[in-house]
Amino acid sequence: MNPKANPFNNQRRWQTWKQNPQLQPRFGTKPLSDKNRELIITFLLDMEAGYNVASKGRRSYIRLNNLKQRVTWIVANLGLEDVTQATERDVLLFFNRMKDGTLRRHDGKPFQSAADYIKAFAAFWHWHQRRERNRAIPDITAYLDPEAKEESQFVYFTIEQLRLVANQVKFNYKVMMWFLFDSGIRSPTELMSLRAADFQFLPDAGVYQLDIKDAYAKTFGRKIKLVLCSDLLREYLPALQPEAPFFQFEWQSFCRYVRRAFSRVLGDRMTKGGHRFSQVRPYDFRHSSACYWVVRYKQEAAFKYRFGWKENRMIHYYTRFWGMQDTITQQDVLLDSEAKTKLEKDLEVQKRANVLLEERLRKLEELIQHSALAEINARLSTPEGQAAR
Repeated sequence: MNPKANPFNNQRRWQTWKQNPQLQPRFGTKPLSDKNRELIITFLLDMEAGYNVASKGRRSYIRLNNLKQRVTWIVANLGLEDVTQATERDVLLFFNRMKDGTLRRHDGKPFQSAADYIKAFAAFWHWHQRRERNRAIPDITAYLDPEAKEESQFVYFTIEQLRLVANQVKFNYKVMMWFLFDSGIRSPTELMSLRAADFQFLPDAGVYQLDIKDAYAKTFGRKIKLVLCSDLLREYLPALQPEAPFFQFEWQSFCRYVRRAFSRVLGDRMTKGGHRFSQVRPYDFRHSSACYWVVRYKQEAAFKYRFGWKENRMIHYYTRFWGMQDTITQQDVLLDSEAKTKLEKDLEVQKRANVLLEERLRKLEELIQHSALAEINARLSTPEGQAAR
């Protein structure tokens, strides 16, 4: 079984911090008070142990590192010596400043993920409520909206633009770019967990099938066909041992190479999403891939399976931007018009047929009545009939 890739060393970062648990807010923010520092450290160690939490179980290393960074920054910027004295109004105004751009990141840019910070603070405050279970602690996060996540932005590119870039890069990078676009795989974790043995060639289909295993899939394992990059994989995979990592690059170097390649070939111009091609990330391949595949899958369930999604809302999240457009064509309209005309003609023919049938039935009834009356009159005209009368 493939080990799950850990490209950002979250476990090592957390364990190193635990050896000397200090908290220093990033970006030159005012230092924490001793009381707040001790409170946050206790919170983080409880999160690791799964104690005083809403759902059972310890938190992942990436979750712990994110909580450490976000909660420390929030508490420091709230500016209170004792954060447990914060009010509903304090936190509401604070996060409103994040959302409207008054409170900005260290680089002067507005926050793109205020909702993530809200969720982090809510986790911290709810832990505080459980910890103080012997006295009533009001929930000061009640007016916050952690579900109102800002519209995520990404650098969107088409398959034609990818082709232009991929034709101007080294072969191994070309393989990886086409693979990311074809598979829509999550990067870096799922991507960097792959081994050469996870690719199986299907002779009947003439393409490779990728086996993304449960052990390192974010949601669930899946097997998908690679129809855009299989020709390149035929050259790339034979050079690797079965257990060799499929991704043969240093992650940050790969990211820089991709940005430079897009900028060099497509220019450092603005994309439809308000970003520049020089800002493209491997993560953007997944978004652009989703926009490419969504109109090519006939079944929504199959589309969700390819991308490893459990919920329909993820389809909207990944494809609601610039890859989508009205796909109906004039031919579709003509076909619909022809079908409508044919249906109308068929209905008219059926109406005429019904009228003829009704006329025939009416004449048949008249004939039957006339015949019956004639037979009765004939019988009455006989001596027996007259005697009966």
